[in-house]
Amino acid sequence: MNTIREEIILELLARGATLLTAGGEYATNCGESVIRARTRISPAEVPCLVILPQEEQAENKHGRVQHTMLIRAEGHVEFGSSDPSVIAETIL
Repeated sequence: MNTIREEIILELLARGATLLTAGGEYATNCGESVIRARTRISPAEVPCLVILPQEEQAENKHGRVQHTMLIRAEGHVEFGSSDPSVIAETIL
């Protein structure tokens, strides 16, 4: 049985895999490869999306404990002859 944190991470990985141009909804194919919690990416792995779970925080608000887990998502694509800023905008 997975923790709630793990379930959230798995869902983000699954949703990341849908970031493809095939359906016409996205301007990037970062979802071709979704990588979990790794910062070193080889050129052979791009395009890809990297999901980096961050530290979880909890605080008491009005008698209720509120949990927050930040996620860092990085899109990696090959720039080639295109302007890196233009390519970065398609990922955003």
